[in-house]
Amino acid sequence: MSSDQKPLGFMYQFAAGAIAGVSEILVMYPLDVVKTRIQLQAGTATGADAYTGMVDCFQKIVRNEGFSRLYRGIEAPILMEAPKRATKFAANDSWGSFYRDIFGMAKANQSLSILTGATAGATEAFVVVPFELVKIRLQDKASAGKYTSSLDALTKIIKSEGPLALYNGLESTLWRHILWNAGYFGCIFQVRELLPKAEKKSMQTFNEMLAGATGGTVGTIVNTPMDVVKSRIQNSPKVAGSIPKYNWAWPSVALVMREEGFGALYKGFIPKVLRLGPGGGILLVVYTNVMDMFRRMQNPVMAREGTRSATGNSRPRVFPTVPETTTTTTKKRATANTGAKRGPKTTTTKAAKPTGVTKKKAAPAKKTAVADKVKGAAKKVEGAVTANPEKKAAGTKKIKGTDGAAPKAKATATKKK
Repeated sequence: MSSDQKPLGFMYQFAAGAIAGVSEILVMYPLDVVKTRIQLQAGTATGADAYTGMVDCFQKIVRNEGFSRLYRGIEAPILMEAPKRATKFAANDSWGSFYRDIFGMAKANQSLSILTGATAGATEAFVVVPFELVKIRLQDKASAGKYTSSLDALTKIIKSEGPLALYNGLESTLWRHILWNAGYFGCIFQVRELLPKAEKKSMQTFNEMLAGATGGTVGTIVNTPMDVVKSRIQNSPKVAGSIPKYNWAWPSVALVMREEGFGALYKGFIPKVLRLGPGGGILLVVYTNVMDMFRRMQNPVMAREGTRSATGNSRPRVFPTVPETTTTTTKKRATANTGAKRGPKTTTTKAAKPTGVTKKKAAPAKKTAVADKVKGAAKKVEGAVTANPEKKAAGTKKIKGTDGAAPKAKATATKKK
């Protein structure tokens, strides 16, 4: 949905839209039944069976017809909801890419979002008309004993009215979906732009829920008059030789307003907005999360890194494993008393730690090469004298003799070295 995410193929969009649609319909369907009953109630109805409002309609349906009546006809919406919502979101994404290419825009703006949503709504309408017609016939109280199921309704409509009767109300359905989708997707874009960027997953879910609920509410306000006349057009059976009272969308809007007043165009608005407001939020949240799941399935590594960056957690630094190394140093030490040589000294040292680890102090600098050679020669002479006691005195004189003797011995030793 968002432009900064990697786009997925049509089948992923279709599947995500289908899952979102079925989730929404299972939660919100009873409100749709109440909405339809109120919309089909023409004029100012009176009597014990008349509905005075949403709560009254709920109570009378449950009391007189049973709780299961609130879910009557749900087969058609469930069968419809998968292709309907899948077409809605997939068409919106596809048309969005199409329009951005035509207008040379890298990202969508609000005007383009409205145009894209309206076009997606028109595409969606062609898919849903037959399902909507069957649903309306089953929800109508007057037709309660006429049809036993969605399949029975479909069969009887085709047999008595012809196959083209399934597309009765196509024009009004087109207008209803164009208006709702334009308001829905246009508002989603604007609300997302106004909300602060989410730093946590919970905040992202809240933003999507708020954007979807706002879009669903605005879409419902815009398209309810067309939804009222659509319900009446689709509930008017085709009879040979007669013209239905409600036939075309805009003339039907004028007829309802003239006979029943402007308020009649918003019959069933409360249950409808209670369904499509939160329902729009549910749609968007489920669709977004399912699409994110598909992205993680496609590329788990990128998905994990994307989640870390979205939550502000950077990938932990991993240092390479540094093996310990053993070095052997041999130092020959002459002992003045015995002249014995100690064996080689073995020391174990660890390799230098990587960057970021506190280093040990560096060893002191070595003496110059000349000084080392002189010192080594002196030790050799001292060792030779110690090994041969007879030459001890002579050796001592060579080392501790006159001022000129020691330098001469050192020079000779240096020359030999």
